[in-house]
Amino acid sequence: MIGLIVLLAIAVIGLGIYFARLAYLAQQKRQQEFLDVAREHSLTFDPASRRGFDREHPQFECFAQGHSRRALNLLRGRIPGSEEPTLSCTLGDYEYKITTSNGKSTTTVTYRFGFVIIETPWNGMPDMLVRREGLFDKLAGFLGFDDIDFESAEFSRTFMVKCKEKRFAYDMIDAQMMEFLMVNEPAPPNIDIGGHAICLWYGPRKRLEPRALIALMQWGDRFVRRWPRVLRAQLNERNQPRED
Repeated sequence: MIGLIVLLAIAVIGLGIYFARLAYLAQQKRQQEFLDVAREHSLTFDPASRRGFDREHPQFECFAQGHSRRALNLLRGRIPGSEEPTLSCTLGDYEYKITTSNGKSTTTVTYRFGFVIIETPWNGMPDMLVRREGLFDKLAGFLGFDDIDFESAEFSRTFMVKCKEKRFAYDMIDAQMMEFLMVNEPAPPNIDIGGHAICLWYGPRKRLEPRALIALMQWGDRFVRRWPRVLRAQLNERNQPRED
């Protein structure tokens, strides 16, 4: 009996070492892919875990969930090939944990997702969130918590838009922007705007491969390039471009 227990313990330890080794190799492979992408696009790469990243970007709700928050595998620099030379970006992985308890047992779930932050030359943009409308958004609408409606009923049914300044949302999402968001492939990410930056991500379980993050960065560049002239003029009047 004792011998069987010892054998089982050795087997458990062996499996633990095996899976830890697989996780380590997967992490090394992912970091190498990030490094390759950084070199291709003239970006800097920092694989280190970064605590407190949420405090650096408090306006973005995706970084404010759960506990044990950290960012890692960060790529930074100017957006390569952009027609907007003042734009810079930070992209990478984000992770947080949520712990729940039913009184008898405690469960911790880890969430990982990829994100892109695009920094613009304009300070003081109002908080604005654009995402595809889900079931809970529709239920909130029935309860009176409506999002902003637009002239296009199809767009209003498809997207949830919230903004502290409705005029800002209407000026940004004109007919051309609606078309871009409606027909663009792949499906547009969640768009969170606040301060001088834009954050793009798909969801708490959507960890993107490095090249997919680059594609999302390029999507964000096209998104900013489509901001209407009237909106740009208003932003320029609000403040002078930020100095790096």
